[in-house]
Amino acid sequence: MKNTLLIAGIFISFGLHAQKFEKIKFNFIDTILPSKPIEDWEGGYQLSLRSNYPENSKQAEMMARSKHNELVANWDNYLVEHKANHEVAVKEYQAETARRKEEYKIQMAEFNKLSGMQKLLQQDNKPKLVLPRKPIYRTPTVPKYRKPNLKNVNFLNHKSKKNSYLKLKGLVQKEPTDQVKIKVFIHDFDITDMVYAPKKLNNTTTTDKVWQRNHRSRVEVTIMVEGEEFYRGMVPKTTEYSSTWSKDQNIVKDVKSIEARNINESLELTNDFINDLIGFTPEKRKIKIKIPITKKRDFTESEQTIEMINSGVDKLKNTLFPEKLDSAIDIWLELLEEADLEDKKSRVNRKVFFALCYGIYDIAKLTKNVEAMETVLTKLSNVKYRTFEMDRTDTMREEFDTLVRKMQANDMM
Repeated sequence: MKNTLLIAGIFISFGLHAQKFEKIKFNFIDTILPSKPIEDWEGGYQLSLRSNYPENSKQAEMMARSKHNELVANWDNYLVEHKANHEVAVKEYQAETARRKEEYKIQMAEFNKLSGMQKLLQQDNKPKLVLPRKPIYRTPTVPKYRKPNLKNVNFLNHKSKKNSYLKLKGLVQKEPTDQVKIKVFIHDFDITDMVYAPKKLNNTTTTDKVWQRNHRSRVEVTIMVEGEEFYRGMVPKTTEYSSTWSKDQNIVKDVKSIEARNINESLELTNDFINDLIGFTPEKRKIKIKIPITKKRDFTESEQTIEMINSGVDKLKNTLFPEKLDSAIDIWLELLEEADLEDKKSRVNRKVFFALCYGIYDIAKLTKNVEAMETVLTKLSNVKYRTFEMDRTDTMREEFDTLVRKMQANDMM
């Protein structure tokens, strides 16, 4: 009975101090700024996709024939290069042989210092001289033309792939246009040999052994503006290796399927990269804020912000009225000054503090009010976090840094 009364008392105590909130939810289509904006751009662009992949079997045979003819035409140069490579290999062999002989000499000198009994016990560890294999020069013969094995060839319809994977969001593709031309080139597929080794998950090696290999399809982007090179470089994430693993050896053997999948993934990464670089990408944001209102404690000034938020966002027209939203932010910032996270009875206790911080941040991000965002992040930096609070704060910091960088690039700061 005493325990029941005690539990009831605890619930009554929590009920007395529980804070009431007005919850406001709305969706808004925000625009992600480009990290490398193009000045005086009207929005029209021309985009092309190229690679060394054939579009069909006829083109594959033509490319194979052309490659063979080029090799034959440059055969004399190839022989000179082949002989030079052999001479380099011979010099490396001689240097490695000398190094191993010297190392063996030193090891034997140490071994000979041992007594007869010690030598007998160390017979298995007695130094051995193992020399590298001597390179042999073989004069290559002109190769005969062989038709490519089309079963192992990935055909790539460049126009179809371009239309499926590459598009600047929020902008219009115009052809022809001389203002902005985006050229995308897929480099040849790069794949490592197949190995049977312990599987890795999240950089942790497991005990299970699987067949695996690493691979990548690197993509290069060139952007021309008014005939001048505006940007050229590799799409960063496509230069990193990804992995395919399976207990079924045949799956990892199927290079053609791995290659086709890798190309599609690289084009998705390329599209994100181009949009981040020069695009104005629409982003649907779901805003959820909690505004403290009067219950046991007086929150009259906070209740005024409800109308400010509701009138500061035209949800139908997807329009903001920053002055109203910033006025609400100012009121919330004043409330934050009286925060006491250790006192649950405080008007701005821990629960109210985090609700205000998240609300200020989300609304300030809409209005690009970086000063308010920075104030919130500074206050959060002095707080002892719980796990879920830390995760959200880390995300907020990353978003803030990205927004500041992009606003500076767009001359908005």
